[in-house]
Amino acid sequence: AWVDFAIGITLCLTASLLTQSSNVLVKFAERANAKLLQNGEEKLNWYAWQNIMYFPLLIGGAVLDVFAMGLLPQSLWAGLCCLDILIYTGISRFALNEHASVRVWAILCFIGAGVLLTSIGGPGPSHFEHSGVEQLCASAWHEHMLIIPIIWVSFGLAYYTCRTRYNEILLETREGHHTQPDPT
Repeated sequence: AWVDFAIGITLCLTASLLTQSSNVLVKFAERANAKLLQNGEEKLNWYAWQNIMYFPLLIGGAVLDVFAMGLLPQSLWAGLCCLDILIYTGISRFALNEHASVRVWAILCFIGAGVLLTSIGGPGPSHFEHSGVEQLCASAWHEHMLIIPIIWVSFGLAYYTCRTRYNEILLETREGHHTQPDPT
């Protein structure tokens, strides 16, 4: 049980590292494209190394997360996933030269301490006889099936709202009415 537990934690942290590395690559490519456009050059091609590396990193992180979810209790897995924020901030500090304020680092330390306390004081392999996936299958999950359509409808409405607002901002920007500050 302890071996599965240690492997699950390692897989979860590795998945976070891969996923956040892919997010940093996206930001790196956006900056490269902005610089190219500013110089009057064409944007990066789809086969640029940043774009090619993005998908394997993202998919690799997702696959490792699924395996980690099967080896850890859900409460511990969810807590470890909160470290994504800390990992992204650390990677972007060195890879993108982004500086975070002392306040941000203090908050990240609180998040890290919370994850550490959850890992130490939370459920361990001796608390559960089965993994999170086995617990879900053994529970009365069919009683909660009504929630799934509600989640999908909510997601669809949120997507529609965000997409509509995004198109409005693009239209206003093209017409010369800037409602958003220029990020550059």
